[in-house]
Amino acid sequence: MKVKGVKGSMRKILAVFLIIFSSNLFAADYAEGMDYYKAGNYPKAFRVFFKLAKTGDVESQFQLGYMYMHAEAVPKNMVKAVKWFEKAAEQNHSAAQINLAVIYHNGKQGVPQNYKLAFEWYKKSAESGNVTAMRNLGEMYEKGTAVKQSYSKAARWYKRAAKQGDAVSHHYLAILYLNGYGVRHSDKRAMMLFTKAIELGNIGSHRYLGAMYFEGWGVDKDIEKALDHYQQAADNGDGVSQYRIGYAYENALLSKEPDMRNALKWYEKAADNNDPDGQYNVGRFYKEGIVVSQNDQRAFGWFYRAAEKEQPDACYELGMMYLNGIGVDRDFMRSVNWITKGADLNHVQASYKLANMYKKGEGVIKNMSKAYKYYLVAAEAGIADAQYNVGRIFHRGLGGVNRDVVEAVNWWTKAADQGHKMALKKLRKIDVITSQQYMKKSKKTK
Repeated sequence: MKVKGVKGSMRKILAVFLIIFSSNLFAADYAEGMDYYKAGNYPKAFRVFFKLAKTGDVESQFQLGYMYMHAEAVPKNMVKAVKWFEKAAEQNHSAAQINLAVIYHNGKQGVPQNYKLAFEWYKKSAESGNVTAMRNLGEMYEKGTAVKQSYSKAARWYKRAAKQGDAVSHHYLAILYLNGYGVRHSDKRAMMLFTKAIELGNIGSHRYLGAMYFEGWGVDKDIEKALDHYQQAADNGDGVSQYRIGYAYENALLSKEPDMRNALKWYEKAADNNDPDGQYNVGRFYKEGIVVSQNDQRAFGWFYRAAEKEQPDACYELGMMYLNGIGVDRDFMRSVNWITKGADLNHVQASYKLANMYKKGEGVIKNMSKAYKYYLVAAEAGIADAQYNVGRIFHRGLGGVNRDVVEAVNWWTKAADQGHKMALKKLRKIDVITSQQYMKKSKKTK
């Protein structure tokens, strides 16, 4: 007597047995490969992983990608690394997904940079629970890389990573709270997150806590605490914190008198760590001969390094050195370029100087329209002579500006309030003319 379904059931049992048996074999082989790998026998490990990877073993596929990426047993080959990482990533291997994302994000040897693919793989890895992927995904949303910028989505991913103890995500999230980007502004929340980031090992957060105590953001202003945090960040090579310690020494925040030697010492440390403010200030010390021998060439060199990083003061100083041939051969074109760069970076003196250059045709073609543009910037920042010149432009209708005596008087009054003699003279003249016109009008009406 035949029992229905026995043959089919036996097939199913056999299939399950074969799967379990083969899985156990794969696991044993993979373990053998890892033993070779850990022992530093990369060629044998590679052969084991390669054999398993061809059968679809996800961990072996990942290991092959890793070995190609790090030139272990085989020459470094990022294209082949991507090939094997992709095979593992398509089987939802989180580490393979984030390795792919990083490779596409940076673009490495033979693999073109591709932000879109980087974003896609970060997202898959993040959704699988990879903390680093969550943080990097947040960064892409924050910067708008390959995706529409969204501070709120950035904050969401930083929060997810922070909940899993990621120190850097605590730091990034704190910055969002400090600035009110994508979250409601909260100095208290920012301070708590910076503090937690430090506890988790993110030394860079000391600089931000230093700034909060220095400025009194969400806490009582406390220079001592500020400098303590700056010191801890500075000791770990943070250029910005090193610059701020130098600033504290120069401005007598650490003692009753300015300590210029210690100021220079810390400015130099900041400069060596590529901080543009540190570089500018080292240049300033050489330019003015503060506790060092005055040296225009060294000043020029430091200003140049800072100006390349768009430090506004350095751009202006560099432009003036080219203009006057100090520390470098005179060059009007480079002078104008650097002073313009400073003005574009909202350097008030650069705007004022550029306005004068366009007004007089100094190193540039005379252009009253451009002169007006830069005078106005300087005037709004409170430079009396710029206010006088804006008044003069309105009074005479220069540079395409419509003549407007009322506006001229307004600007001359601002300049006169600062003691500008020519502005006072112009206002007196206006008063005399107005009085004479009033007298004539009165006689006619009698």
